[in-house]
Amino acid sequence: VGARRGGEPPVMAADIARLRATGFAPSITLEDGLAALWSAAGGVTQPSPPAEYDHAARLFRADRREEARASVQAVLAQQPDHPAALNLLGVLHRQRGDFAGARACLERAAALDPNNETAWINLGNVHLDMEAAEAAVDAYTRGLAASPQRTDTLRLLGNALARAGRDAEAITRLDHAV
Repeated sequence: VGARRGGEPPVMAADIARLRATGFAPSITLEDGLAALWSAAGGVTQPSPPAEYDHAARLFRADRREEARASVQAVLAQQPDHPAALNLLGVLHRQRGDFAGARACLERAAALDPNNETAWINLGNVHLDMEAAEAAVDAYTRGLAASPQRTDTLRLLGNALARAGRDAEAITRLDHAV
């Protein structure tokens, strides 16, 4: 390991190339692996919030929900306005049945990044879980405005419109989704 500069691990292109040449296929990024090696060798670096968020997302995809929750909460402790982390925490709350907690996280994520259709879709899903069909219609409409090409959002919007008793609008939206 090279000399430490400013507390950051030296990421050597040659080291990365050598590892890749051996066919090494890590389950974590090479940069995270090198940071872990640096730490084990006496370095004191901590993962940056983006790296920690990526770690939380990998844990979530691996169905390691409690570890993902702890990891995403660590991100939010450092960056309380991290929209992707708020979105992920909202999804985790929803999966545990904590719809109020999910709604709070997802509303904040959508407010911070109003063009993030995923936050709006997740918020719409929570509203439907809470039997708030009109609020779901609003969330799905905002998600559709952020990404008009998403037919899955059209289907979700059509379903929410039907649950809100707005059948004619639901049929129109569902027809466009096909």
